[in-house]
Amino acid sequence: MKALIISDSHGRANDVMDAVEKVKPEVLFHLGDGAKDLRGLGLLYPDVTVYQVGGNCDYSSNMELVRLTTLEGVRILMTHGHIFGVKQSISRLVREAKGRNARVVLYGHTHSAYFEDRDGLLIINPGSIGFSGRYGVLTVENGNVSYEAGIL
Repeated sequence: MKALIISDSHGRANDVMDAVEKVKPEVLFHLGDGAKDLRGLGLLYPDVTVYQVGGNCDYSSNMELVRLTTLEGVRILMTHGHIFGVKQSISRLVREAKGRNARVVLYGHTHSAYFEDRDGLLIINPGSIGFSGRYGVLTVENGNVSYEAGIL
C-alpha cells in the first residue's frame, strides 16, 4: 500500500493535487495547516482514503489533533506537532508514539523535512508541500515499511 504524506499546504490546493497525480497513492495523510486544501479531493480521487489532523492554522476546525490509524497491521500516529512542541524538540512526540505502540509517527509544523529510524520507530516530517513542494511516500507491504522523500 502506498501512502502520500503531506503537511502545511497553507492554501496551495494545486500542490496537493499535483502530488496526488504524481504519486498515485491509495492513502493520503494530511498533517495539518491546510485542511481546506482537501476540498474536492474526494470527487477527483474517490479511491484515495484520506486521513487528516488539524494544525495550528486550521482555524475553527474541530478535527482531531492526534490520530492513530493502522495500515496493513502497522500502527501510525499522526499529528501536526504543535501540541508536542516539535519546533523545540521531538522528544515528547516520540514518547507519545512509543506509548501508543506506534511503528510510524508523522508530523509537520516545522516546514522542514525530517526522517529518522529510532530503534524501530520511523519518525517522519515530510516538510511543507505549500512552501517547498516537499512530500513523503510511505509504503507498507506485508508488515514491512519504507519511506521515500519527494519534491514536486
